[in-house]
Amino acid sequence: MDSSLSMMDWGIFRLEQRLSNNTSIKAPTGVHYNWDDDEIIIRAFSYDPDEEEAEAKGKCAEWFKEVRLDAGVSEETGMLRFGSYSVFAGLFGNMSFERPRGDLTEPELLSEIDKKIKLEHTRGVASDEASMGLLTCRGDLIDNGLSTEIK
Repeated sequence: MDSSLSMMDWGIFRLEQRLSNNTSIKAPTGVHYNWDDDEIIIRAFSYDPDEEEAEAKGKCAEWFKEVRLDAGVSEETGMLRFGSYSVFAGLFGNMSFERPRGDLTEPELLSEIDKKIKLEHTRGVASDEASMGLLTCRGDLIDNGLSTEIK
């Protein structure tokens, strides 16, 4: 390797480690960066061949709740419970010092990262045509809602 680890790489690694160590988050969860949309996506996929759409939506909502709680987001308000940036955004920062960039301090930069973190959970669900349908739930980290789409 001839390039050093970036703070983005390090943050994604640390976030994946945190999520994989959280036993409350039931679905296998990964993190990737979408260059085109400038988004950090926390994504899970689950499949239960007997799961109906209503049950899948409930499990999606539970996954969103657990991920947001781990980040320090209030389930009731969808806002941060403390501080100016989430626990997850903090994983992208420097651990022992603060380095401002331009006019922004590190806490301000980390709060900007929160705006880039998106959640997505896709669940395979039973379909009327004896095949699997896909229910995808999406939302922002700093929020308490989600949207659903089934294909």
